[in-house]
Amino acid sequence: MSDGSLTYLDRLTQWLRGNQSAIEFIDKLTTCLHCWDDLIDRDQAVSPDVLHRTFWDLCIALPRNAFYMQNFSILNGVLQQAILNWHIANEMELSGDDLDAHIAFILRSSYIDLVTSSAWIIGGERWAIQVGREARRLTSSEGFDLYRTRLAREQREDVHHG
Repeated sequence: MSDGSLTYLDRLTQWLRGNQSAIEFIDKLTTCLHCWDDLIDRDQAVSPDVLHRTFWDLCIALPRNAFYMQNFSILNGVLQQAILNWHIANEMELSGDDLDAHIAFILRSSYIDLVTSSAWIIGGERWAIQVGREARRLTSSEGFDLYRTRLAREQREDVHHG
């Protein structure tokens, strides 16, 4: 799985061992979460079509997803914590403190815990640890320096447009 030519969906398929319901759950949910982030950060325009699809998925598709329904008691708590961590990261990014920025860099991608938890459900503890290591590396691959550069640019744009 260290092949750099794999797409995110290829990796997700491997990590979730081809479980189509789990793959669909993670793929739809992360797409919705990225839309939410774009609406809050205003770093990308969100079209009405994307908003309609996002709300459909949140209200209809995801609650009906078999993997999510079967594992709701585990996954919903992980999702709650990921959302809380995202809010915490957004606030810490605004502080200007270097330690806060380091913490926010990791916290902002807590949604990846949904992949790790899903891998645990599908393949057990050892599999979840392997997947978690790979998934964390992938979601942090931009590196802290580039993250800080982009964050500073977004904050400057907010000052000029806010």
